[in-house]
Amino acid sequence: MSEAGGGTTRGAFRHNYSWKGFWTHTVALDLTTDDGALTLGNATGWAPNLDTLALAPLVLDVTNSGSSAGVALDVQVQPRCLAGKAYLAVRATNQEQSAVDITVVTAYGTREFAAVAPERSGYQSFATRAARLDAGTVTVAGATDGRDGQYDVAYDALDCD
Repeated sequence: MSEAGGGTTRGAFRHNYSWKGFWTHTVALDLTTDDGALTLGNATGWAPNLDTLALAPLVLDVTNSGSSAGVALDVQVQPRCLAGKAYLAVRATNQEQSAVDITVVTAYGTREFAAVAPERSGYQSFATRAARLDAGTVTVAGATDGRDGQYDVAYDALDCD
């Protein structure tokens, strides 16, 4: 799948072994243009028969640097829609020279990542189990070498209906 003037991504589609068996498959593509055409296909072989194509109505990417940056982390929060349900995706990338213990706290759960290596990240997609996600804040804490820091990252509401 590609966007004219933008990026390209690939997805592996498995045969469903039946004319009446339908499987949902998600392929993420970050759109970068306002009006770039989307192209789906395979230039080197067969491509899947797509009966339905659904685009997420909105994906908001918010990156904040924290209020107490004693530990250097790059924190990204993305509200997302998948199959009509809202998810909250959080990625915290270690910008330190040594391993960092990272804790992500949301209204939908908590996830801890031990000893995340430099330039590596901890990622978690939290299921809200609802079609609507209210605006809120994610708290990401990091600790390394006797130092700690906390990032509070706000995100906007998302409606997946």
